[in-house]
Amino acid sequence: MSLPPGVKISDLSDVTNTQTPDAQVAISQDGTTFRGRVRPNPPFQINVTSQTQLEAKFGTGILIPAGESWTIVIDGSFTLTKPIMIGNNSSLELYGSTVEIRITYQGLGAIFQNENLSNPILTLNIHNIDIDGQNSNDIFDIATAFVVIMEDVIFNSFDKTGTIASPFLDFRFTALQGVNSGLIIKNLINGIFNGFNLNQSPSAPALTFITILSSGTSAFTMSNCFVNDTASSVLFLDPNSSAGAAYVIEKTTGFFTDLFQAGTDIAINSVADNGSGKCRFTTASPHGLSEHIPVVISGFVTQTSYNQTGLVLGVPASATEFDVDIAFVATDTGNMNKSSLASTDILVTAKDNPGQQNSMTTGSASLQLASPITVTINTQDVPEVISDVGWVTNNLERFTEDTVTPNQGRLIANVLSARRYAITYSATINRSGGGGVDIGIVLLKNGGIVGVNPPRAFTTTITPLTRTDIVELTTDDVIQVAVINYNGTADIDVYQTNMSILLPD
Repeated sequence: MSLPPGVKISDLSDVTNTQTPDAQVAISQDGTTFRGRVRPNPPFQINVTSQTQLEAKFGTGILIPAGESWTIVIDGSFTLTKPIMIGNNSSLELYGSTVEIRITYQGLGAIFQNENLSNPILTLNIHNIDIDGQNSNDIFDIATAFVVIMEDVIFNSFDKTGTIASPFLDFRFTALQGVNSGLIIKNLINGIFNGFNLNQSPSAPALTFITILSSGTSAFTMSNCFVNDTASSVLFLDPNSSAGAAYVIEKTTGFFTDLFQAGTDIAINSVADNGSGKCRFTTASPHGLSEHIPVVISGFVTQTSYNQTGLVLGVPASATEFDVDIAFVATDTGNMNKSSLASTDILVTAKDNPGQQNSMTTGSASLQLASPITVTINTQDVPEVISDVGWVTNNLERFTEDTVTPNQGRLIANVLSARRYAITYSATINRSGGGGVDIGIVLLKNGGIVGVNPPRAFTTTITPLTRTDIVELTTDDVIQVAVINYNGTADIDVYQTNMSILLPD
């Protein structure tokens, strides 16, 4: 069809009433024809303006039936006094039909819950809606496969963001307003946070924006996010996670104290039952913990089951006691720490974050820069390979990290035929001792130098170096980043090194 003069495509009403699954639409305007598929109304959809209508459809428990996929369109603002429960292997899409649609939640616990946490849901998709809490409940208490929160979603005045277990996450253009505690992610599979804003309650204690617990070889990227509290940190990573995860924080800004949650070792003098079968630890000095944040327990020799990362369930009146969701067995002595980066297996690439130093963390005390990899150069003009490189490629199947000698900075090509690649390599380094002042980084191919970052005159200033070179690679070629001293010998602290590969196609 063609549009009349003066009528814009954006003026057209929704055309989703066509029920044919393969329906197509073609619209012409200003000499251009726009074609696209028409999405039919889903077979399970309900439009609601009240809790009464939800209960009429899903029962007084507001339970999405097991195995069903429902779209709930909110056509008018209303108050919800019960949580929305999601059955086993079910999916829920919830969105506002227009702007300014709002749900005010006054129920118990989280507004979104699994019927049974041992039975995961398939998908939770929320968009174009504001949801208000009352500073006494959570947003999430779910185990799920996919969680998609995007398109101007605002959660306001919740006590806790809550917990999501075993998820694929995609949070975009979403805001948390007036929250007291951040999001806990257990057993992350993959996560993207883009354009996510956190505005904390003015009187709330310091919080961590995202906490990732018990993560395996997951991927997590946070970009273009904002955190507004001066006492907050952006990310907590469980040091008891398995090796192999990849985390990136970029273009994230705000008034947070640091990218990563800092912490201090404090001795635990005793353990008791908190009355509910969980551990109540007593520390040698005030711990500064608050409810719903993670704490790393270690150093228990007899009761080794305590050596894990747990969530603080509560803090009694004493400044030296705290309860954790770890089963109590018997009393013992050990240690606690709020620090999240005690493991050399956790690698975080932080870049382009205003006010924060870039870092690839491999365990740290300061947590703004990683504990350095110390490289001692004994011979002039001889490259020393840097281990623990962070790889960034957009087609990783063409390259493999050396599995025979892991964490040695070796990336092996598997490209079948010779191809030219643009390789960007970088390092943040500091000369900590020794002779000579001219230090640079180089790119190695099969042990030989194929790219050179010009030498810099170093004193003790931490300096980033970066360079891009075009290199031809074929199967089994090994590429590495190395540091070199052109003017003598030196001790060099390497805080960060990355390599990105731009493929020719």
